[in-house]
Amino acid sequence: MEKKYLVPLDGSELAEHALPWAELLAKRHEAQVELLRCYEPLASVYMLPEFAAPAPVYYDQSAFHKQIDEYLDKTMQNL
Repeated sequence: MEKKYLVPLDGSELAEHALPWAELLAKRHEAQVELLRCYEPLASVYMLPEFAAPAPVYYDQSAFHKQIDEYLDKTMQNL
């Protein structure tokens, strides 16, 4: 079974301080590092009338997901 270290990141500099340690552990134990971008959606968005019954409106989040992918790619390249 392949060993992996999952590193949750919230985009802060403080969270990124865990990256060198994860890389060190991964090298020592012949494992991979996987990055996970964590975020907390704004609860106030879900209180808008558009999200109420009977027909909620869902907004396109593809730009947000693209930003996450770019952040994770850049962070992984810096390891």
